[in-house]
Amino acid sequence: MGLKYQGLCPPVARSQDDFDPGAKFHIPSSVPYIRYFVGFIIQFQFHEALCKAAGHKGPLHQCDIFQSKEAGKRLGDAMKLGYSKPWPEAMKLITGQPNMSASAMMNYFKPLLDWLLTENGRHGEQLGWPQYNWTPDSVRSEASFPGNGRVNFLGLNLEEQQARVGQWVLLFLGVALLVATLGLTQRLFSIRSHSIHRPHRGPQFGSEVELRHS
Repeated sequence: MGLKYQGLCPPVARSQDDFDPGAKFHIPSSVPYIRYFVGFIIQFQFHEALCKAAGHKGPLHQCDIFQSKEAGKRLGDAMKLGYSKPWPEAMKLITGQPNMSASAMMNYFKPLLDWLLTENGRHGEQLGWPQYNWTPDSVRSEASFPGNGRVNFLGLNLEEQQARVGQWVLLFLGVALLVATLGLTQRLFSIRSHSIHRPHRGPQFGSEVELRHS
């Protein structure tokens, strides 16, 4: 998807076994991600509406609503609602309408888009990227040496057997550390219990005197 929609070549070969979205904690934690998509779009609508309220004239990306009482009032009135009203109603207080639109975002980035179109046309650059097959250098190097069986283990390029041995060593060290910690904890608890329950024996001066007289 990154290659298709963004033109970004993956550093390694991709297959159906790869699941990059799982690296985002939202996916395994079942946290809705739509809020980020909606928030990214409507933030430009809010910015455009507040700039109009502040009386800004000129490109949208140069707008600054600092010290604008009218813009601050609109934003404050919407934020006061909290969760008491659906978000489209809060949006209507700022923008005057409840619908989400990408027009404000396109207006914000229009100067950049115009510059890119001009520069790409001046240099004869092709807009977008063609459909082509691309293979990472790592895959080509592995194909040159089939069966090398090397893996990345803790930042080290090792043989598979070496990586397995390293995993077992780390497991053994972890278990040994756990057993040592439990043993020390048990020893400390035993010493404290013995010192608490041991009867206190005060000085026995009378016995010493009797022994001396005898």
